[in-house]
Amino acid sequence: MVPEGFVALGEDVFGNQIGTTSDASASWLWNHEDGGMEDLLVDVVALVRLAASDGIDWIDTYSDGSLSVARNRLPIALDRHLHWRTPLVLGGEVSVQNTVVVEREAHLAGHLELWRTIRGFPDGTEIRTE
Repeated sequence: MVPEGFVALGEDVFGNQIGTTSDASASWLWNHEDGGMEDLLVDVVALVRLAASDGIDWIDTYSDGSLSVARNRLPIALDRHLHWRTPLVLGGEVSVQNTVVVEREAHLAGHLELWRTIRGFPDGTEIRTE
């Protein structure tokens, strides 16, 4: 669930949105693939300092090895990000071969349409894309 007052500030190498609350007291990572929100457990000032000092290593909430995959795909242009060819939420594997570099704006607009379409569906609803 997106926290009230969430403001997106940027994104990670996979296109997941990094943001803060309207009072900047917390920071969050919104996974655009599965809709999950992860509290980054730092305020926005600490978040910016970490990102500036540690580069891609500023965060590793990906305990599945995804960050290692991203390191193998660098550099990536600023208007692009990595995407899973077969999304992890659909059983894709965490591997370099399962990634593709996509244009950010069109990709996120597509996810917005998807989320608008499926909003409110019960868990487990089968979605067919033909």
